[in-house]
Amino acid sequence: MYTKVKDVYQQKCEPSEFRKKVTDLLKKPYNPKEYKELWTYVNDQKPVERNMESRRGGVKSYKTKKMGKSYLEYYTDLKERLKEVGNNERKKLKIMRGFSFWLQNLTNAGAFKPWNDTEFLARVHESS
Repeated sequence: MYTKVKDVYQQKCEPSEFRKKVTDLLKKPYNPKEYKELWTYVNDQKPVERNMESRRGGVKSYKTKKMGKSYLEYYTDLKERLKEVGNNERKKLKIMRGFSFWLQNLTNAGAFKPWNDTEFLARVHESS
């Protein structure tokens, strides 16, 4: 019984694997190429796709003329965080790295939105 309580206590006190990995992103040096790629990634609007079923039961996808929303339009809180750091590309890159990592790992245990996490943001501000 004691070991189970101890294990639960350790799990609550130790940072999750997700937190460790997202924090490690803050240690990476600034890369202007990566900044441009991620900036394009969060601002990009892609055509909306529709599906049409054929009489034979197949499904055909096609693009419409309407443009979809960018990630910044979907995640207005992310947009606000990027505005808060102004023109500081280093801080913006770190926030966008956190967003990209979250998107790729949001189903993992302990996942959280780094751009809304006070500990993550404090490290972003102190490291730049």
